[in-house]
Amino acid sequence: MIYVSDYEIQNSPLVAWNNLVTSATLTASTEASGFPVSGLLNGVTTDPWKPTAMPATVTIDLDASAPASVLAFAAHDMHTNGVTVLLQRWDGSAWVDVMERTPESDDPFIMAFPIADSDQWRVTFTGGVFSLSVMHLSKGLTIPGRVVPPHTPLHIASEVELLGKSESATGEFLQADFMRTGAKANLAFSVQEPSFIKGNEFEGFRQHFNRARPFFFATSPRHERKDMGYCWRMGGNMIGAYQDARFMAVSAEVGLYVR
Repeated sequence: MIYVSDYEIQNSPLVAWNNLVTSATLTASTEASGFPVSGLLNGVTTDPWKPTAMPATVTIDLDASAPASVLAFAAHDMHTNGVTVLLQRWDGSAWVDVMERTPESDDPFIMAFPIADSDQWRVTFTGGVFSLSVMHLSKGLTIPGRVVPPHTPLHIASEVELLGKSESATGEFLQADFMRTGAKANLAFSVQEPSFIKGNEFEGFRQHFNRARPFFFATSPRHERKDMGYCWRMGGNMIGAYQDARFMAVSAEVGLYVR
C-alpha cells in the first residue's frame, strides 16, 4: 500500500532506492535483547528491531542535510499490533511533523510526502510492541510513463510450490502439501527519453539494481495504491537500449517480499 500526504503525486511508477537509513547513525528509544536497531541498517527482511516499550522512536542522524520524499517499511507486524507511524524532521530548532499513517496490513507500505530536507529525522511508533526489519527513507525517483503490459500487480504476484501431487494414480483428489516461495514480476518501461535513461539519477538506480540491492516500487501511486512491493533483482542486468531511432526502453525481472 502507498499512502500519500496532501499533495498531487505523479501517477507514474515511483522507485525508492537510495536508502538514507543504511548510512545513518540510528538511535532507538529501546531495544529488546537480540533485536537491536542495527538490524535496520542492512535491508534484510530477517533481522528485526523490536522495542521493549511504547511509544518507541528511531532517530536517523545524517552526516549532512539530505532530501527525502518517501518513508517505507517491510517485514513488520505493525498492523497486527495497532501501530501508527509518525515521521518528523528537525528544522534546526524543533521537530516538525511530516506525515502520519496507520498501516492497513502487515504488507510492505510506502508513505509519500513533498520533498523535505534535514540532517535529522525521527520516526515515532505508537500502539503495541511490534517488530520491524526494513525501514527506508529516501528521495523517490519517478519513472515517466507507465509499466508496459502485460503486468502482474505486485501485491498479487505471490507463488506457491506444491510438495507432491494433488491427484492419485487413479484420478482421486489428494491434498498436497505446499510451501510459499515468494513472488516475482517483470517491470518493463518503453518510450523513455534517452536523457532520462542516461541521466545520473536513473543510472544510480540501475547500478543499485544490478548489484542486487533492494528497493521499493509503486506502479501507479494514485490509481493503484496496493500495486507496490519491496523488490530486488532476480534475473539479468538492467540495461537500457534504443527501441527505435528516438526512444529507449528498459526492463527488470524482480523478486518481491511476501510475508
